[in-house]
Amino acid sequence: MRTQALSTPSVAAALAEALLDTVTEIGRARTLDEVTAHVRSAVRSLLGADGATFVLRDGEYCRYVDEDAIAPLWKGQRFPMHQCVSGWVMTQREAVAIADVFKDHRIPVAVYRPTFVKSLAMVPIGAAECGGAIGAYWAQRHHATGTDLWALQALAAAAAGALANIARCDALERDVAALQRGLELANRDLATFASTLTHDLHERLLSVDNRARQIMRDADTGDPAALATQAALIRESVQGMDAQIDATRALHRLSQKPMSVEDVDLSALARETLAHLDANAWPRKHVDCTTADGVTARGDANLLRILLENLLSNAWKYSSKQDVPRIEFGARRADDGTPGFFVRDNGAGIDAHVAGKLFAPFARPLGGSPVAGHGVGLATAERIVQKHGGRLWAESAPGHGATFFFTLPETD
Repeated sequence: MRTQALSTPSVAAALAEALLDTVTEIGRARTLDEVTAHVRSAVRSLLGADGATFVLRDGEYCRYVDEDAIAPLWKGQRFPMHQCVSGWVMTQREAVAIADVFKDHRIPVAVYRPTFVKSLAMVPIGAAECGGAIGAYWAQRHHATGTDLWALQALAAAAAGALANIARCDALERDVAALQRGLELANRDLATFASTLTHDLHERLLSVDNRARQIMRDADTGDPAALATQAALIRESVQGMDAQIDATRALHRLSQKPMSVEDVDLSALARETLAHLDANAWPRKHVDCTTADGVTARGDANLLRILLENLLSNAWKYSSKQDVPRIEFGARRADDGTPGFFVRDNGAGIDAHVAGKLFAPFARPLGGSPVAGHGVGLATAERIVQKHGGRLWAESAPGHGATFFFTLPETD
């Protein structure tokens, strides 16, 4: 139905009814694709247009997200905001009707000349925060009427509402996913705490009991040196228990800590961490460190600092026995396109039979090396990555170093 044919009340009523049906369908849309499909179809059928485009703002560019036309237009392309009429419409928040596209200074003639377009009408999507535009195009000279613009504006208003609803639904889904991850981490905390009580701490208590029994036996001999040795061993076991309890509490606090998301310079954090490790290393030894430039991510800066500190210090420890230790930090997107990163070393590597315990708290399965620590570094790293909605995994072979990969989905 062409809007310019509104010569009778019945035709006007039919248009209003068709437009209402379309607006209702747009309001029910749950994805951007559904919104654009309804809009492009309505522009062509209700306005009798030869083409329709759906444009979204992408920073300082206009991105032509979708189209329906008698011949290809610009779907999938981006143009600078200041060089195209859709950018003008978004910036000025005004509708525009151009009868001759080759006689208007807002039209990039070189872009339009290869197309069928002779005339157009375009309206902004949204009022206060204009984030897009809807365009209608004609292959023959056409003077867009007030009814044309009214219909386009009705579609734009419906699209703005639908996009806002989709954004809210997406945000709710992210919140639910974050709560789900938090619940999973909390359950893991409980499991970790139970394991610590029933296994690790129980073993240390048995050790304390055995040493106490030995002291009672040594008391009969009156040997001060033997008594002092057993007392020192008891103290060591108690300190170990205290450290494990502190580590367990730290893991729990990490799971509960709210995140403050911002742009984070991971390259800078990696360099700072490696410089600190080098300054505090003893004995002194040259480590060949490589950090990629310009690696950034969205996330909590404090948590991501802790993440890199754990992964890089882990690499530093397990490569320390090499003649020339090597550590590398860089970026590599995951197979699904999610931003990905890695820490690589040429250290002891990981035995296949212990790889499953790699991120378990209080376990140190890397190459079986007797390295100091309480075994929570990799567990902490995994918790931080999971808290950001990503994943952490390792690729390695014994004697050939290890590479730890992690993803950090782009977060608002």
